[in-house]
Formats: sequence, C-alpha cells, structure tokens
Amino acid sequence: MITNFEKRTASITEKEKNLVPTICASFRRNHVGKENLISNSQIRIALQNFNGTKLAEERLRIIIRYIRMNNLVPCLCANGRGYFVATKKTEMEKNIESLREQADTLYELAKVLERQYYDNMEKLI
Repeated sequence: MITNFEKRTASITEKEKNLVPTICASFRRNHVGKENLISNSQIRIALQNFNGTKLAEERLRIIIRYIRMNNLVPCLCANGRGYFVATKKTEMEKNIESLREQADTLYELAKVLERQYYDNMEKLI
C-alpha cells in the first residue's frame, strides 16, 4: 500500500480474487494484440453484465496489478486506452519503457518536493 493512496493501492480482497480467473480467461481469449484492447470501463461493464459484480475503477486496477504481478497472463500490457496481451516485442518494450518513465517522473517529483521541504522547514507547522 502506498501512503496517501491507500484506497488506490490496497491489497486485493478475497472476493476480488474470485474474479481473477474470469478476467484472465477473457484476456487470453478476446484481448490478444493491441488491436483487441479493452478499457477499464468496458471490463467493469462486462463483469456487471456477466455476474452482477460492480467494481470501482481503482479496484479493477488493483485486480489487474495482481494479475500482472503474479504472471497470470504473461505479457499483459496497458496504455492510455486499455489493456491487452502483447503479441509483438515492440508492444512489450513500449509498455516497459512507459512504466520506467512513470517511475522516473515520480522519483524526480519526490526529489523536488524533498528539496522544498528542507528549504521551507521553518515555515511549516
């Protein structure tokens, strides 16, 4: 869990783990290749239509992260439009590059804020 983002980064629940096989099967069957990507909202609508499950956007992201971190669907990628199983090296390379860039940007921001903290410590309560 990440400080100040506990709701977004909480651990997956047991109820959510029960959805994992269905979501994984859908990725493997219907969303192979970037041209077959599916958005967060489309997945949530499909789950609601399939079994009545209502999920918030961030809860689905937690489930997707669980799937990716546990290698349940190899090469599961994401971009600004949705999720898909990569079929090309370039798709994987771009996804890895994007994740590294996001991490680098956050790290740089943390360094700037840390400098601001020390520069303004006497003004803070």
